[in-house]
Amino acid sequence: MYVERPRKSLLVNTVITLAIVALGVAFWFTVNSRNAPSGAFLAVGTAVVAVAYVLIAFYTMEYRITTDELQIRYPPFLYRIPKRDIRRIEVAKLPWWRGVGVKMGWHRIAFTTRYGQAMHIERKTGFFHDVWLTPDEPDAFAAKLKK
Repeated sequence: MYVERPRKSLLVNTVITLAIVALGVAFWFTVNSRNAPSGAFLAVGTAVVAVAYVLIAFYTMEYRITTDELQIRYPPFLYRIPKRDIRRIEVAKLPWWRGVGVKMGWHRIAFTTRYGQAMHIERKTGFFHDVWLTPDEPDAFAAKLKK
C-alpha cells in the first residue's frame, strides 16, 4: 500500500490562517462583549466548530493506492475507485478557478489541495466520471496507480 498526504500551497495556508485569526478575534469579542446579541455566541461558536472540522479534514486528507483500488480519505469520508474502473489517467493543469478542497459538480469530484499540476482520472462507471487529485508528484503517482 502507498499512502500520500498531499502538500498544501502557500496561498491556501495563508488564507486559512487569516480565516482562523478573524474567527478567533470575532470569538474573543463575542465572549468579552457585554452588549453582544443573544445568539452571537452560538453563531460564532458554531462557525469556529465548523471551520475546525473542515481544517482537520483538509489537513488529514490522504490518497492511498492498494493492490486493487485508489482510496481518497477525507475524514470521515472514504471515496474508493477500483482500478478496474479506471478508463484513463492523465496529468493536467488544475486552473485556479476550480478551487481547493472537496468540490462536486455534474459528474465531477475533486479532492485538491492546491492549483497547478494535478491528476485527472476518468472512470468507466459511477456517478462521478471525472476525479481530480493533487498528489505531490502526479506523474509518479499515476505510474504507481497503473501498476
